[in-house]
Amino acid sequence: MSALVNTGIDVLGDIPSGSHFCNFYDTKQDLLDTLVPYFKAGLENKEFCIWVVSTVGLITVNEAKTALGKVVPDFDRHLSDGNIEILNEFEWYLEENYFSIEKVLEAWDIKLKQALALGYEAMRVSGDTFWLSKKYWENFYAYEQKVTDFVAGLPMTIMCTYPLAKSEATDILDVVNAHQFTIASRQGEREVIESPEFIQAKAEIKRLDEELKRFKERAPGHSLILRYGVAILSVITMHIIAIGMKVEIGLQSTPVVTLFLCAIMFSAWFGGLGPGLLAIAFSLLSFKYYFASPVYSFGVDSREIPRLLIFTLSALIIGSLSAAQRSVTESLRKARDVLSGTVQQLKRTNAALQIKIAEHKQAEEKFQLAEMELRLVNDTIPALVWTAQPDGSVDFINQRYRDFTGLPLDEVRNWRWISVIHPDDQRKVNGKWRTALATGEPLETEARVRRGNGDYHWFLIYSVPLHNESGKIVKWFGSTTDITERKQSEEELRLTYQFLTYHVENTPLAVIEFDKDLFIKRWSKRAEEIFGWKSSEALGKNVYDSDFPIIYKEDIPKVDIINEQLMKGMVNRNLGLNRNNTKDGTIIYCEWYNSVLRDEQGNVITILSLVHNITERKITEETLNQSYEEIRRLNGHLQKIREDERKLIAREIHDELGQQLTAIKMDVVWIDKKIPEESTAIKSKLKNIIGLLDGSNQSVRRILSELRPVILDEHGLLAAIEWLARQFTETTGIPVKFTTTEKNFKVSEQIANCIFRIYQEAFTNITRYAQAKNVSSSMWIMEENINLIIEDDGIGFDTASLQNKKSFGILGMKERVHSLDGKFELDSSHGKGSKIMVSLPYGV
Repeated sequence: MSALVNTGIDVLGDIPSGSHFCNFYDTKQDLLDTLVPYFKAGLENKEFCIWVVSTVGLITVNEAKTALGKVVPDFDRHLSDGNIEILNEFEWYLEENYFSIEKVLEAWDIKLKQALALGYEAMRVSGDTFWLSKKYWENFYAYEQKVTDFVAGLPMTIMCTYPLAKSEATDILDVVNAHQFTIASRQGEREVIESPEFIQAKAEIKRLDEELKRFKERAPGHSLILRYGVAILSVITMHIIAIGMKVEIGLQSTPVVTLFLCAIMFSAWFGGLGPGLLAIAFSLLSFKYYFASPVYSFGVDSREIPRLLIFTLSALIIGSLSAAQRSVTESLRKARDVLSGTVQQLKRTNAALQIKIAEHKQAEEKFQLAEMELRLVNDTIPALVWTAQPDGSVDFINQRYRDFTGLPLDEVRNWRWISVIHPDDQRKVNGKWRTALATGEPLETEARVRRGNGDYHWFLIYSVPLHNESGKIVKWFGSTTDITERKQSEEELRLTYQFLTYHVENTPLAVIEFDKDLFIKRWSKRAEEIFGWKSSEALGKNVYDSDFPIIYKEDIPKVDIINEQLMKGMVNRNLGLNRNNTKDGTIIYCEWYNSVLRDEQGNVITILSLVHNITERKITEETLNQSYEEIRRLNGHLQKIREDERKLIAREIHDELGQQLTAIKMDVVWIDKKIPEESTAIKSKLKNIIGLLDGSNQSVRRILSELRPVILDEHGLLAAIEWLARQFTETTGIPVKFTTTEKNFKVSEQIANCIFRIYQEAFTNITRYAQAKNVSSSMWIMEENINLIIEDDGIGFDTASLQNKKSFGILGMKERVHSLDGKFELDSSHGKGSKIMVSLPYGV
């Protein structure tokens, strides 16, 4: 029997060496799933492998190498060592487009002999037939039939692969008949049409048949000593019987001959030809010594020679026939056993075939059902479906086509289907259709198709050709899909786009659109005017491109943060002020209004930026800010000058006017004392003068306190504030609660003057407007800042109204604080009083 080889194919397993089988496949993956493990197993079994692919097939030579390289370790080594060859049909089957059966079979024989000479265990082959066309089919079928006989008994396995898509029913039957068994691979599923066990059974039957024909000697059923011993005993037994019969010497010896022939026949039947010959030899000796003249002598009477020859020939014939009968009987017994097993296998195979027939019948029914469903789908699909002959003449239209156009099939045959195309579109469609017919390329176009009621709808017309194995077009398949709504939407979008484009190009803002990677997709005319780069120069640029330095270098980190926030969805829009470069290198200031458009999954699609050039405004603001700072510094300087002048005036009034008034009062009092009491008129005048002098002194003291209270210079800020609060309470009757955690305030004269004047102005405003019943104030130092709060429980006011009033008192407080780099806040509302909060740097 032939040795078994591992195919590597899961559904096939081991098969006898010398097998020739085929594989029908549906897809490229089906083919790879069968061939890759097939050759992998061959390389692992130290078999020489040949894989013939088709240049027009589903797998190229490179793809075959790549597929094997993924599963075979050291495949490159196998390839370089020549353990496998991957060829195409022109390198193996065809010579100048001619297929020769003899040359191909001779080539297989040469390859096999070379492989065996190089030490390979066997040869494994697969050839794809995708290249096979009708003109080669008859010769190739004859070749397939000869391959089965050629490979039988050789250490060689051949698998031929056939594409189902190119195989007709009759072709499939021919292929199956030409091979020992068949595998079908479809959509990842594989099945064996005829099992390897059945092949083994057939091979065994063939072997037994040859064995019976040649009458080969079978191994005996008994031991050698027993077989030859039985032969000797059988002759001795017949000799004893003959002596016992007291056959007279010289008389007719036919009974004796019969006895010895029986011994010879039994010996040959029991022991085979060898024991039969031994029985013949002993029988001849006995016959000559006892029963032929001269008796008891080994001499031979010439008259006895014919009898001896006849006996010898008869013995040989009977012995041979007996031995042959035994051999035939043994062979028939073994054949019966094998045939019994084969019959059982055939019964199982028949049952399996019955199942397959039932499955095929079900498949046929399913196919018919699928065909009906396909027809139903064709008639109900929302498209006009049609087919045409290679020349373009329509031979099928679905129900949807008939309902839509109101035309039967007869009226759309022979190019009449063009009659339903809008006249303005007929030339375009006709031209493309003729081009498709000439080139064999698919057709795709859009056109208006007339309904049965005369209305036109927009349709997408698409048609593809079906080619046979030789590349010739055998059918056109077409579908015409209604795209009226899409065309209307496109028109609306076009008008909308024109509308938006008009506004984009005419807005005073630059419109710039970026993709998710910050490459520019839109660059409006206003952007050209602002930045200097033309649209052709800007489109496709990235905001970080070195040859497009639109962002000022020092502002790049800030822009990075903005972009990161937009990309991560932290914000959907923002407003930023950036410095930008123009094409000529000028630095400008722009406000960027950035918005992000995302898809349903949250992925960034577009970033739209509206850019406003505010360079002039920025320069104006900087000029105003500079002027404001200068005014603030001037105001601070004026405040200092004013305080210095007040201090000087107060000192001069105190030192000069106060002393002069005191001296005048002293002189008037002296005069009053010197004038007699009788001079009442003079006394009265002097008292009036003294009273006026006292009033003048009080006025001087009041003026001095307003100009520069002496207590501020002599006792410090806290004492001055407490004195000011007592004065406020004495004047208005409103109690003031002043708290502080500080005991010794040592501040600069500027800070002291600022805080004193704030308290002074605050008390004045409360007196005039607040109608308060209580006033509270606190002052403390925290984190190098002096903080104070002054609040009342008066009627309050709307702070927004201060914008429309000349509130110089509050404005003065604010300016005093700002001139010292402090913070001033005012909080008030109707019915809730007012609160002033000030924070000044302690070290000023």
